[in-house]
Amino acid sequence: MEKSPNFSTTFSTNGLLAQLVFSYQLSAISYQLSVISYQLSVISYQLSAISYQLSVISYQLSGISYQLSAIS
Repeated sequence: MEKSPNFSTTFSTNGLLAQLVFSYQLSAISYQLSVISYQLSVISYQLSAISYQLSVISYQLSGISYQLSAIS
């Protein structure tokens, strides 16, 4: 006659599976957060580049304004 697994063995196995699933979910969340972090750093870099370009434009406009005031 075949013995069925007792309650403690089944509970232990289910507990282990639950821990593995939870660990996998945490790893997936961690990976998603690192992807979001990378995307935010790319956006931050792009905003810095835009800010620099706007500063250059502002400097050029100041030069043009100075030249126009010198003419008049």
